[in-house]
Amino acid sequence: MNNGTLKIEKGIPIPVGRSGNKWVATARAMEAGDSVLVNGRIEAMNMRNAIIRLGFKAVTRGNDKPQTRVWKVAKESQ
Repeated sequence: MNNGTLKIEKGIPIPVGRSGNKWVATARAMEAGDSVLVNGRIEAMNMRNAIIRLGFKAVTRGNDKPQTRVWKVAKESQ
């Protein structure tokens, strides 16, 4: 019987959004000290943001070139 209340469900995982999926998946697969080479500044920002969201530090080099390298670095407290 529906009395106007919504059904509360527990344990349903939040799906990863389409646009962030490859960045988050790559960041999760990386270990501290690993790096990836990406094309352009926007891809570098996407990769950097995904790494930071996972609680790590990100270092980028080559922002003014066609390709940029992004490293996943452990935070000092880890």
